[in-house]
Amino acid sequence: MTLGTIVFERRTREDGALSIMPLIDGIALIDRVATFEREHHCGDSGGRDGLVPEYFRFGPLDRHFMGRGEAPSPTRVVVLGCDCGEWGCNPFFCRVEVDVQAVRWSGFERFSGDEAYAAFGPFVFERGAYEQALKTLPGDEDVERA
Repeated sequence: MTLGTIVFERRTREDGALSIMPLIDGIALIDRVATFEREHHCGDSGGRDGLVPEYFRFGPLDRHFMGRGEAPSPTRVVVLGCDCGEWGCNPFFCRVEVDVQAVRWSGFERFSGDEAYAAFGPFVFERGAYEQALKTLPGDEDVERA
């Protein structure tokens, strides 16, 4: 099993809000999804962006990305949202599984039961490095609310 690297990149949207974009092995998740969609002819769901914590209270983002967040679901973690800033318009989910050595992202889907992404991923990260990446995420106190 090859372990990947993850970075949670802070981006500033045109409206000035903070967006969180996962980069896996140096490639933005949004770009990985777009490439997969082209190669697998599963349609262009387009209109995605990183998560905008200012627009939705995900709870502590470090807990969210460990699969222990408060929303939207205890079994699915939203990792990309819509380019309008609301994650619910065009969500992209995965299952986050954590064990002693690794964190695994798998089971990607746009909506519940979406089979189009069955071959996307999985992505596996060394747990210690993943936890270090989580430390770069803004805390609730760092996020201004609209």
